[in-house]
Amino acid sequence: MSSDGAIVELSVVGYEFPVASDREAQDEYDANWLVIDGSVRTAEGRAWSWTEPSLLTSEARELTTWLRSAATTDGAVPIWDDARLTSWLADVESDTVEPWSSDGADESDGLLLFLEPNLGFSVAARAEAMVHLRVHFSLEALPEPPIGAAGGFPLYSFFVTLTLDPADLMAAVEQWERDLAPYPIKRIAP
Repeated sequence: MSSDGAIVELSVVGYEFPVASDREAQDEYDANWLVIDGSVRTAEGRAWSWTEPSLLTSEARELTTWLRSAATTDGAVPIWDDARLTSWLADVESDTVEPWSSDGADESDGLLLFLEPNLGFSVAARAEAMVHLRVHFSLEALPEPPIGAAGGFPLYSFFVTLTLDPADLMAAVEQWERDLAPYPIKRIAP
C-alpha cells in the first residue's frame, strides 16, 4: 500500500491455456499467456478491477527483476539477458532514469512495457528514501468508464503512483515471485 492509501494488487490466476496441448496454444506465446487479476484503489478512493491475459510468463519474470531493481538503491545490477533491459535497470538503480512524462507516447526508455498493452511501469522519482512507482493502465486494465475524456486515454497515459518504502516494495516482489512459481515458461515442441 502506498503511503497515501493507493493500492495496486496484481495476482496470477493461471495460464490462459492451462494445457500446453490445447488447440489454441499452438505456439510459445499462446502457451505462456498468464491471466492477471488486478485490483486498484487510487488515493482518492476510485476503485476497479479486471481479470485479463496481460503478461507472458517471461514478462512476469522480467517485472520481478525490474521491481527488485526499482527497490534497490545500492547500484547492484541484476543479471538479465536482454541488453536494453539490463542497461535500463542499471540506470534505474543509479537514479539516472528520468521521470517519465505521461504525454501518452507509446514508446519511452523510462517505461517498462509488455506485449499486451494493459500494464506498464515507471519510476516517477526517488525521494526521502521512498520509491515513487507509477503503474500505468491501458485498454482492459482501465477503470470503466475510463476516467477523463470520452475518447479514453492514449496507451499508458493513465497511471496510479505508489509511494513505497523500498522494503515494502521488496516484500511485494517476493510475493510476486511466490505467485509465479507454479507457472514456469512453457516450451512447445515443433
